[in-house]
Amino acid sequence: PDNVDIRILTTIGNCYRKMKQFDQGVYYFEKALEKDPDNFYGLFGLADCYRGLNQQDKSVIYWQKILETDPANKVILTRVGDAYRSLVDFEKAKIYYQKALDIDFDSYAMLGLAILCKLQKKYDEAITTLSHLKDIKELSCRVYLELAQCYIEKKDKQKAIDILQEFQKKGIKNQTVSDLLLELTKNG
Repeated sequence: PDNVDIRILTTIGNCYRKMKQFDQGVYYFEKALEKDPDNFYGLFGLADCYRGLNQQDKSVIYWQKILETDPANKVILTRVGDAYRSLVDFEKAKIYYQKALDIDFDSYAMLGLAILCKLQKKYDEAITTLSHLKDIKELSCRVYLELAQCYIEKKDKQKAIDILQEFQKKGIKNQTVSDLLLELTKNG
């Protein structure tokens, strides 16, 4: 692909990325970056493929490269926070989530902070943050599951059951929620 237009390389890479064939996507995004090392789509695609391959140490390199030219990109700041959270570098994760929130409210950065609190066993803090995110449609399933997990960790099974039932009353079908609710209720 030496004489192929960079847009074709990133488009093919994106197709593989969307099909979750991340290793295939890596190849095309790397080829794109050989042509233009600062190409946003190449950097984003490569970072996201490494994220999909659960190679956060590599993804953070490319997210950071985007931030060199676009330091106020909330989405990228949140992704860097997610990468550091996965790498169990909670302090750096918190810094990047906060940077995203300093620009403007970001529900994903808030979710990241809440999960960070949960991982640090600060369940009440996590519950407070998650409770503010319950009405955000694209997050609702994840938020309710995280809330239930916090209550389970706090040994408050009834609250976990209540929160999962509250989610189901919204009329949204989710197998993970149903399975967890069944597990919690059958063990009396």
